[in-house]
Amino acid sequence: MFRLGLEVPRGRNYRLFAEYTPEVGKSSVVASSTIGTLGPRSPAIPLARDLEDKSIGDTIVSLSAPIDLKAGAESTIAFRVRDARTGEEPGDLAPFLGAPAHAAIIDHKLRGLVHAHALEGGEHAQHGGGSAQLGLQSGDTFVFRAHFEHPGLHKVWVQFARGGEVIAAPFVVDVR
Repeated sequence: MFRLGLEVPRGRNYRLFAEYTPEVGKSSVVASSTIGTLGPRSPAIPLARDLEDKSIGDTIVSLSAPIDLKAGAESTIAFRVRDARTGEEPGDLAPFLGAPAHAAIIDHKLRGLVHAHALEGGEHAQHGGGSAQLGLQSGDTFVFRAHFEHPGLHKVWVQFARGGEVIAAPFVVDVR
């Protein structure tokens, strides 16, 4: 068992996902739970397609996705990272938790979490439901190949380390 301190912005129901490995050498497990919180209620913010560049500190993250993502088919998604001051490839990208980058993908109905990252030697791993794999970092770009199980909007986060800081950039893609 573990405990997590969590501060939420408003009272409502939240869906939490936790990924863990029960034993060394075993597959990871994704567990989820819905919690209700107290406080002033406000309506949920509807999910909407969001492919815009993200500016986080001195880093710009861009998403490159096919115009037509299809449920049941493999798609390639690439995240390009640039220095906000120069527009160039940052020279200080570093592995984070043993991989060049991580991705988390959740569909609009919160049916499951897909967590993907690269392993050494170009192998790949996936955790959770669905299927995703990450290509190793190529210069300033992280490439993922994802198999989206369901149509609809999907929230996608890419997480990586730059200059000793961990950066997470959110996007929303539409899968048909």
